[in-house]
Amino acid sequence: MHFNQRQAGGKFTRQEAEDFIAQLEQEAETQPDTPPDVVVARSIKPKASPQRITTTEKTVRDLPDSVLAAELQRRGWIVVEP
Repeated sequence: MHFNQRQAGGKFTRQEAEDFIAQLEQEAETQPDTPPDVVVARSIKPKASPQRITTTEKTVRDLPDSVLAAELQRRGWIVVEP
């Protein structure tokens, strides 16, 4: 099914559509009636890599919420409690 860009967008001439339908019908007749093999895929979770926390991140996590909120407001952010 080598479609050009126009055909990939769903626009066919009448002749192109008839040819394509005939091709699909021919393929359907030549294929066996047995259903295709089913392949079950399992999702593989990536191994959790230990996250390294920088010294700066540790320091920020230890700051009180009020200090963080004040700094964000100083920078122009709007701070609302959850």
